[in-house]
Amino acid sequence: MLSNVDSPHPKFVLPLRQGFPGGRVKRIPLTLAVAAAFAFGNAENLRAGANAAELKLLGADVMRPALIEFIPAFERTSRHNVSLDLEPAGVIRNRIQGGEAADIAIIQRSAIEALAKEGKFAADTIVTLARSGVALAVRKGAPKPDISSVDAFKRALLSAKSLGYPDPGRGMASGIHMRGVLDRLGITDQVNAKSEL
Repeated sequence: MLSNVDSPHPKFVLPLRQGFPGGRVKRIPLTLAVAAAFAFGNAENLRAGANAAELKLLGADVMRPALIEFIPAFERTSRHNVSLDLEPAGVIRNRIQGGEAADIAIIQRSAIEALAKEGKFAADTIVTLARSGVALAVRKGAPKPDISSVDAFKRALLSAKSLGYPDPGRGMASGIHMRGVLDRLGITDQVNAKSEL
């Protein structure tokens, strides 16, 4: 999820496209323009010339591979410099809740929407950048578990000798999701007793 957080650079906006209801041109903040420019090959529109700025990006650490590739190209094209700070999404959420400002924030949609309700984001700037899946894997050589139904999945988790998943307490999205699955299955305590977070 990408949105602006009390940006000190509100002048950087980009008309994304024409033809919105009422014939208006929708203008979006730089945080959306960055994603849109690269998605639509329109990075030239972000050239700032003498107005080049230092942009602060707070993001979920899971975005590191994409951002490490994206940021240098953006900096060359726009002449802006990006200060990148990546941590677990929950840490970023807490920093924003605590009042930290940034030009760009990338965390999961549910966190962005909750922060928008608190007035930390402009709700109309929220856009989905990516979706991620949660996968199950077993040790090489171990038998493939039956996860063909909810009951089979539950049995597989309960019969496993050990499990590992990201720590939801650190705000890791897949860990939060997994903890919710375990809660809904009613096996959180049994699984956590043999889990490494």
